[in-house]
Amino acid sequence: VWGTVERADSQVKITPHLVNAATGESLWQQSYVRAASDMFGVQDDVARATSEQLGALLATKIPATSVATRQKARGTNDVVAYDLFLRGQSLLRIRAVKQARDLFAQAIKRDSMFARAYAGLSEALAFYPQFTGSAATVVFDTATAAANRGLSLDSTLARAHLSLGLLYMNAFQWEQSGVHFRRAVELDPTDAAARLQLGRYLVHTGRLREARIEIDRAKQLDPFSGVNAAWSGYALYQAGKLDDAVAECARAFQLDSTNMIVLTISAFVNLGAKNSAVAVKYADRQADAPAFNGYTAYVHAVAGSKEKAESIIHRLEARTPRPAFGEMAIAMGYLGLRDTSRALDALTHSTDMRDPWTSVVPLCDPMYDPIRGSARFAQLLMRVGLELAVFVPPAGARCGGAS
Repeated sequence: VWGTVERADSQVKITPHLVNAATGESLWQQSYVRAASDMFGVQDDVARATSEQLGALLATKIPATSVATRQKARGTNDVVAYDLFLRGQSLLRIRAVKQARDLFAQAIKRDSMFARAYAGLSEALAFYPQFTGSAATVVFDTATAAANRGLSLDSTLARAHLSLGLLYMNAFQWEQSGVHFRRAVELDPTDAAARLQLGRYLVHTGRLREARIEIDRAKQLDPFSGVNAAWSGYALYQAGKLDDAVAECARAFQLDSTNMIVLTISAFVNLGAKNSAVAVKYADRQADAPAFNGYTAYVHAVAGSKEKAESIIHRLEARTPRPAFGEMAIAMGYLGLRDTSRALDALTHSTDMRDPWTSVVPLCDPMYDPIRGSARFAQLLMRVGLELAVFVPPAGARCGGAS
């Protein structure tokens, strides 16, 4: 089941779809056009019609949820607040996090008891470091407070736990992060975003077999997400299934050709598969921001464009003060150039700044192979709370052979 929401002035158009997830075949769809002020009424109609159609397709009766149940799920009786929340969610999905934050804040201003809006605000802020350049330490207190406020109003909020998982992961507090990601999945096993972020956490902590299970589940729950497809491609890449990984990344690009996560993962997967020209094309489409400059520099360096990589590095080095993810981007460029001393210097500076560099490129990635046996790298892993035995095993294999 998926759907679209379109707005035009004071009108809203909601179109639910029933799709065969295995084949992509459309089984049913219908559009509902109403005044935006009747959002709750049209949602009730959509829920009722979708249940009826799904029941007909499955040759069984699916009981419709009660009005009281749907009201509780919405979390507010304020139509305007709910509309603001839905718009914020839509923007958050494409990682327009500044605009999403503003809409969630407006929803809270209209209804200070709207728990889901607090969770949305927290989640938007959790993505701030990567997508706005704000330091993780700057948003941590405000974001955790919003998540905890949401949970104080509704202890069943999966998205509040998801946000806390992201925030603690960015703060190198891996155990707490894992607790919250797993709690998010427990509370809502059908939330594709919760499954994906748990999968990401497992990748970043080196548990690749477990990660693939969660990422595959996220893809099953939301097969039209480019980000889910891209992470599925990365999981296949780590498993050594290069052709499948490349194909999955191509599908991710078809689904969402402007998403930065899709572009960064697709660039790395194609680089690992020796498709350097394709990798460069993906890398050059990325945003000109420190969180993504490092990918571009690394891909160009490995692909043989030394001058391009150096120009990106030097431009970042000239910035004072150094922006969030700036040192990590510099490190990535130097790793591509095989200048391990300068790469380790930059990673050390990034750790000193408390930048969440460990949440950018997974430590299992071949990018780190030139420094994997370094004592300085081992010291950095200890500083950020990761297990040496997982990422720097005696045999030298990535992630202790867990792929």
